[in-house]
Amino acid sequence: LFAGQAMAKKQTMNIGYSVSEGHPYGTFMYTFADRMEKFTANLESGAVKVKVHCCHKMGSEQEQFKKLQLGTLDGTMIAQNNAGPFYPKIDLFVLPYMLQNFEHAVAVADGPIGQEIWGNMAEEIGVHLVTIPLFSFRHKRMSAVFKDKIDLGKKLFYITILLELLLAVYYLFDVELGQSEDFAFIDLIELPSAVFILYILFTIQVINAFFHIFFSLYYGDFSPGTITAVLLYLPANFLIVHAAYKEGWLKTYSEYLVIAFLGTVTFVLFEIYGPIVIAFSIIASLVYFTWANNKLI
Repeated sequence: LFAGQAMAKKQTMNIGYSVSEGHPYGTFMYTFADRMEKFTANLESGAVKVKVHCCHKMGSEQEQFKKLQLGTLDGTMIAQNNAGPFYPKIDLFVLPYMLQNFEHAVAVADGPIGQEIWGNMAEEIGVHLVTIPLFSFRHKRMSAVFKDKIDLGKKLFYITILLELLLAVYYLFDVELGQSEDFAFIDLIELPSAVFILYILFTIQVINAFFHIFFSLYYGDFSPGTITAVLLYLPANFLIVHAAYKEGWLKTYSEYLVIAFLGTVTFVLFEIYGPIVIAFSIIASLVYFTWANNKLI
């Protein structure tokens, strides 16, 4: 990204990025600086000296974007989601599974679709998008380059699902495993706190796990988040809910369905409306705490 002022004649160009020098962002920025200096070395207008500022020296990614608009920074490389608050149309590429592979990503970004999305960016917000030099796994489904790792991941995925099904059947027969000391901390808190913890865990872990699993099966592929989902989130939350039921914090499993419904609604609203949903969730939680504590008293 370049500030509009950077397009005018200037002897020194300041560009910045927020991550470390060893990051791929650093490779691109220093390569750009080197090529820019060589390209301008013999121009009649004079050579351009490019100063690269890494490691948050110019602020966070969103702060650097603001500096582009103010003209105090000439260029930066940031994640697309941090450009979204200033230019919402670019958020289209933040959505998961939008791009199928690297070739598809390049064709979209450099083609008519890309031009339609950010073609008027300079006129609208005073910042020029030069290029999208990096497409990570979060922007596209895994390509054939990672086929061996994908095959191994799929095997682990199905093995883990099988083990979790066996664990579920084990509990259906109500096999006593004894009270777990891992959940003894629940004895120190009130019932509203226990319900709130279950709600938070479902919202940020369980529904997110199902989200990754669904799209992995839908596309016949998977993202790294799927492994975390099946190896950690689902089994851990299954044990937590079972412990909550055994220790009396949940009277019936149907109560957890209510918590699951609220968590699902919160997750969906967050995906649609963004962080503002968190504020409403906090307010609603405070109201619930007040009501529940008064009722218990």
